[in-house]
This record gives sequence, C-alpha cells and structure tokens, in this order.
Amino acid sequence: AAGGDLMTLGAALLFAVQIAGLTAALGVVPARRLLFQQIAACAAFSIVAAACLERPRFVPGPVSLGALAYLAAVATAFVFALQAYGQRRTSASRAAVLFATEPVWAAVFAALLGEPVRPRELAGGALVLAGVLAGTRRRSGRAQSSPGSHSPR
Repeated sequence: AAGGDLMTLGAALLFAVQIAGLTAALGVVPARRLLFQQIAACAAFSIVAAACLERPRFVPGPVSLGALAYLAAVATAFVFALQAYGQRRTSASRAAVLFATEPVWAAVFAALLGEPVRPRELAGGALVLAGVLAGTRRRSGRAQSSPGSHSPR
C-alpha cells in the first residue's frame, strides 16, 4: 500500500479511538476537565510532531497572532466543546457516521471560498454522503440504544 493510504488508514483508526474514548470518558470525567485535557494533549502532540517532522517558523505579527487566536479558540476549543456536547447526546457509532461527512463540508466551504471543484471530487463527496445515508438508514430500522451507550449497532 502507498504511504498516503497507510496514513489515511492510521488517521481513521485514531479518529475512531478518539470518538469511542470521548464517549467513554464523558460518563466519568466532567466535560470542562475533559475539554482541557483534550486541548492540552493535542497541543503537546502537535508541538512534538512539528519539532520532529517540520521546520517550524513563526513570525509574530497582527495577522499571524490573529490566525493563531482563531485556530486556538474556534477551530480547537469551540469545536472540541461542540463535539463533547453532541456526543453526550448520541452514541459513538452515530457520531462516527456524522464525522464521516467532514471531507464533504471541507469541500463545500472550499468551493464557497473560490476553490475549483472537479467532477471527481463531486463524485467522491456523493459517495461519502451515500455511505452516511446508508449507515443511518440501516440503523433506523433497529431499536435505538440510549445516547452514550456502548452497544454496537
């Protein structure tokens, strides 16, 4: 398998672990403490990865500091808080299905910001949405377990 395929598989595995772990932790750890722990762990791993894999270069200025503040507040803290809020009210498997639409939303916002979208990318997005719909339809015929339960569907 190509390196990109292995990285994609690894990322999917890590997302699954994070989603299942968050569901389990929300029943034990207060949400605010869990949010802090997630952000601290993300920051620590990112700093180590950047130091090992890249040549970090940061030039402080109004634009870069504003971008950093936005990424820290909105793209990290706010999004982790929303994920915890949502996952407390649903199962890990349903959350995973919803997270599968992330590339589709990324493409939609990229297109809205002027990025060209080719037919191959449209087809990929349609396949992702079809998979999500198939996954949710298959579950709708079965009895739903309570939010946050760990039983497979």
